[in-house]
Amino acid sequence: MKQALLLLALGLLLGGAPRGAGAHTCSASPSALSFGNVSPIALNAVAATGSVTVQCTWPMLTLTPSVQVCLNLGGTRPRYLASGIGQVRYDLYRDAAHSLAWGSTALGTTPISLTLDKPLNGTRASATVNFYGLIAANPPTVPTTGNVRTVYAQTLSQTSLNYGFFLMLAPGCRQ
Repeated sequence: MKQALLLLALGLLLGGAPRGAGAHTCSASPSALSFGNVSPIALNAVAATGSVTVQCTWPMLTLTPSVQVCLNLGGTRPRYLASGIGQVRYDLYRDAAHSLAWGSTALGTTPISLTLDKPLNGTRASATVNFYGLIAANPPTVPTTGNVRTVYAQTLSQTSLNYGFFLMLAPGCRQ
């Protein structure tokens, strides 16, 4: 009996609390990312910023007051905005300098990661993180008809949200 209690205490200390003990949940709501009107003739780089609001909920009493949230973005790189057969190449990043690509643990790349703590007087915490889009300068030729504005779009369907509630040691981003 002492060994079982010791193992349970050690598991809780390392962040391995049972997941079935209450309503521990997280959700993510992304904003739209719009590059606005882009002229492929100008050959200029175009940047845009989007955000994801993450909200996590704990039961009133919990042994795991912190959560690590991992926002994974799958798919191939570079990415393409499409309009019919026309495409504009772009990519998404974790930083405003466009040097850290937004990735996914499933692909062996790095997701956006954040940690939230349960408030002392409440059961919900939220945070908003930015992500950054970039259409690089000198993009490949983009077809247009009569030099009119063309709307390019893409739905990011290869995304996933992973989270792990913990006491002391964050579980890390993993699939």
